[in-house]
Amino acid sequence: MLSSLKEIFELGTIETGPGSERIEVNSNTAKEQGLFLQHIYDHVKPTKSLEVGLAYGISTLFIL
Repeated sequence: MLSSLKEIFELGTIETGPGSERIEVNSNTAKEQGLFLQHIYDHVKPTKSLEVGLAYGISTLFIL
């Protein structure tokens, strides 16, 4: 898991920009769901992917 993801789940907030304020995350992918998604991507190894419904980008960070 990326260090930025660890920080998001530990603090329950996300930074709005470099050195900016932090806001509470309230409609994000759960940690367990993200780890499952990461496992699927690691197993399938797709060559292309499309992220739909990007809110905070947390699921995308798991995919990365």
